[in-house]
Amino acid sequence: MEFSSSYISVLERLASDREQLILIFTFGAMGVAFVMFILMALLKRMGFHQFIVNAVLILSIALLISILVGLVSQLLLMMSGVSGIKMILIWVIMFIVIILYLTYNFSGINKKINKNMK
Repeated sequence: MEFSSSYISVLERLASDREQLILIFTFGAMGVAFVMFILMALLKRMGFHQFIVNAVLILSIALLISILVGLVSQLLLMMSGVSGIKMILIWVIMFIVIILYLTYNFSGINKKINKNMK
């Protein structure tokens, strides 16, 4: 199996069009997070298991946090001249670290949210 020229052209485009990359990160992740919040609300109303609802909640919160932190870091990386592929890798690593942090500390975060909501 070999790489197609379409894969190479996509990678070249991502490396050169860093401004579009930031727009895709920001508005794409925002749209996906909005859809996931709606999905979480629907799953909760339909009575799905709490584990599934919590998993969707963790992913949507991670997307929202990565929008805020990622936008600032991606703008700084773009201004310093980092290539688009490195920017993608940095954003993906940030997203994975945020998911791991939220998964590890979910019970404590959930307790604080429930305490503040009362």
